Amino acid sequence: MTEGGKLDWPVALFALDAEGKATEWNQAMKDLSGYTYDDVVGKPLAMLGCCEGDSRHCELLCSNDEACQKQTRLRHSSGHWIPVYKQARSQRDSQGRLERVLVSLTNIEPLVTGAREQVEGIESAPKGLGRLRGESSLMRIVYERIQLSAASDANVLISGESGTGKELCAEAIHELSELSRGPLVRLNCSALSESILESELFGHVRGAFTGAHRDKKGRVEMARGGTLFLDEIGEISPIIQVKLLRVLQEKAIERVGDEVLRPVNFRLVAATHRNLREEVKKGRFREDLYYRLVVFPIEMPSLRDRKEDLRILLQHLLKTLNRKTGRKIKEIENEALRLLMAHQWPGNVRELRNALEHAFVTCQSETISVEDLPISLGRFRDNEIRVEPNRPELQELRPSSKESFDNYLQESGGSLSLMAKSLGVHRTTAWRWAKRWGGVVHLMVCA
Repeated sequence: MTEGGKLDWPVALFALDAEGKATEWNQAMKDLSGYTYDDVVGKPLAMLGCCEGDSRHCELLCSNDEACQKQTRLRHSSGHWIPVYKQARSQRDSQGRLERVLVSLTNIEPLVTGAREQVEGIESAPKGLGRLRGESSLMRIVYERIQLSAASDANVLISGESGTGKELCAEAIHELSELSRGPLVRLNCSALSESILESELFGHVRGAFTGAHRDKKGRVEMARGGTLFLDEIGEISPIIQVKLLRVLQEKAIERVGDEVLRPVNFRLVAATHRNLREEVKKGRFREDLYYRLVVFPIEMPSLRDRKEDLRILLQHLLKTLNRKTGRKIKEIENEALRLLMAHQWPGNVRELRNALEHAFVTCQSETISVEDLPISLGRFRDNEIRVEPNRPELQELRPSSKESFDNYLQESGGSLSLMAKSLGVHRTTAWRWAKRWGGVVHLMVCA
């Protein structure tokens, strides 16, 4: 902080005391709003509009919440409105009393203006964006935020569970941005030790350590003029956090073992499955780095929260795996589809793809059945019907024609499960009979 409570920070920041009056105001905030520090200090910020017309109405001043973030608008000193993305957090004393609220604002006017035409066009291409698939309301929000972020060079933090498609999200941001002419450089931060990660990020010079036989560029340098995607950013050590923060502040790097500052110009997109705000509270992640990363956040929804996208994903994966393997699998039986719909998918889309890849190995026809799916999906539960192969008295009762199948199905009230139980076979066997003699409604692959 500089003299007079003015924050020396490139992000537009200001602070409010417990009464909602301005106590701090930086140059970036002056540039954004048109108001100087002297204009606002000691006053409620009714002119901003981003606090619902009066800073005393700020959510964090009248609740016990610790943080909030939302898209809103700010009224410039000249009278016009500017769309902004607001992030605020409260600071409290040891007794829990509010001391101040720190607020950061990001001008998203160029994002909204530059991407409006593309965002409106989402309706004409509802099934996906880039390599992402789905048309649920949650995915449409993701597509909109991708389009908005692609029109800017602001840092992006993608959060979500493992397997939700965070890397595909980063890929879409890069491909839709002006930086798509440059490289998209990727690095998984969780897969490397601290020393190797430092070298991979920032490079090294010859002789910097044992085995460093030549100078080597790091991923940051390789991303010059493009996008650097750091996956699992929440796993990096405190030392790497400090060095990455310095690179983001100075736009320059020092290779390991070198003292030469090398200028770099890149756009950072990071991803994590952790709640970084909670990691900051626990002292495991630097607060200043967190706010550098979370300029524009995107949350990837879990598959269990968007099961309406499952059919689209299955159709896409069937076509993809057919091309990859040379197979011609066309459909999924209803029973198998019901099992897929009932599963909670803790591994998200990655787990779904693995299940389909398993089915492509075991399936010997053009139709995927329940028995082709992994056991991990719960296709053999304790309360399910079990195969009883050693009951010879039932063998002669099993259907051998369409007529006998129809008779047994009618006697079982149209229930394949009851028919399977009465004949001592697993339910999937009854489904094979149904497919052979009775006909089954399938999930078809769209052309």
